[in-house]
Amino acid sequence: MPNVDKAERIKRFQREFDANDTLTKSILTVLEKYRDKLRLRGDVADKDLDLAVSAMFVKAEKTFEAILELCCRGFGEDALTLLRSNINLMINFYYILAEDSVARASAFIAHGHCEQKKYVQNGRRAMPKDLEQLDWEKIEKLAAEWEKVSIKTKAEKAKQLYHYNVGYKFYSSIEHSDSWAISRYVETWDEKGPKLRGGPSDTLVDIALPHNFWVMSNIFLGFCSHFKIEEPSVMRELDDNWQALLGDSKSKESS
Repeated sequence: MPNVDKAERIKRFQREFDANDTLTKSILTVLEKYRDKLRLRGDVADKDLDLAVSAMFVKAEKTFEAILELCCRGFGEDALTLLRSNINLMINFYYILAEDSVARASAFIAHGHCEQKKYVQNGRRAMPKDLEQLDWEKIEKLAAEWEKVSIKTKAEKAKQLYHYNVGYKFYSSIEHSDSWAISRYVETWDEKGPKLRGGPSDTLVDIALPHNFWVMSNIFLGFCSHFKIEEPSVMRELDDNWQALLGDSKSKESS
């Protein structure tokens, strides 16, 4: 793909890319400054909670960067499928942190073990020794606690219902390639036949970039809160960027 296309798209969405770049720099600054504070604490269950929070944060940041790359290349629809993944992660993340965090983290981890076991069995492969040695009766009981709470209920308890209703559900249409989602690829249909669009474009980039900033900022704030990291100036800068993005979005809607 020509670099000129990427460069021109970044210019068209300069404000959005700059805000996301500010977030990336803020994350790197905080991680470097507090690297000695980011340690696993307490007993095994407490350490599992810290590890889950840390792993979720790192996974979210990687996906955040991948979304930016897709946006600058003109793949807005594909960026939103990744953003849906981060919204799902954010809901789980804040559901765990909302209350009974140690117990919820244990249930989250147990659910992952059960899913891994299921994939191994469905693939008719031998169970890895490290899985065989686990206490499956305890794990399955814990996993059931996680599974009995729907993603919508988790979003409610995590106070992330807006992201569930506006982001998660909308982007699910794109991820599942339903009829509405694939209709975007049909530009015209006349007696000469269909004209289809499959190349890079600005479609949905204007939605993906601000929402990507919002979701990753939320996860970053939750991560800092969990590890008792306080950086008021960093948080103010992120809030200023969000308010500017929000203002730009409202201006575009009214124009």
